[in-house]
Amino acid sequence: ASSGLDSNHRHATLWVNRTPKDLGLLPGGTASRAEDINDLGHVVGGADDGSQERAFVWKGGELTALPDGLPNEGSVAYAINNLGQIVGFDWELGEDGNLHTRAVMWDHGTVTYLGSFGDSGISQAFDINDSGQIVGQSLTGAGSWKAFLWENGVMKKLGTLGGTTSQALAINSLGVIVGISTNANNRFRAFIWKNGTMRDLDP
Repeated sequence: ASSGLDSNHRHATLWVNRTPKDLGLLPGGTASRAEDINDLGHVVGGADDGSQERAFVWKGGELTALPDGLPNEGSVAYAINNLGQIVGFDWELGEDGNLHTRAVMWDHGTVTYLGSFGDSGISQAFDINDSGQIVGQSLTGAGSWKAFLWENGVMKKLGTLGGTTSQALAINSLGVIVGISTNANNRFRAFIWKNGTMRDLDP
């Protein structure tokens, strides 16, 4: 099994008024990491359970592993909105011997897989807004990563800045998206995507 956590036994921490609060561990685990917090103070991330990393939510003073969907080798949560919807990804061991990630939404006990572009079956979700719009990246059948916007059950490509690769990292309440993309010179650039158009933030 694989874990994105290092071996330093770090604990997820919540800082309130400059005072750190240890969010704890899963039973049998030795490390945890926090990735996001919503306006209600609910925290999500990944925590070791003794055998693999598991996506978790911390609320009410308790750190709890999120439910599994399909059989997997681990999972991590990257974002939570104010409705308590959580996104991230899990991973499975592919037939090629490599770990393949699958974008996931956890919605109060319901696990939804967001799919991928083409038949790659590989994707990662990084953020969700309060409208339930999700952004991330998916591997295409041609073997390149492309930024996506997922809403109403449909995954949409956001394009690139002229290169072959892009990754959507965050989305606000207005549906404006930011991330990174390669340009025609194969250099990574920060982008903003708004009203169907991707623009270089530092042209």
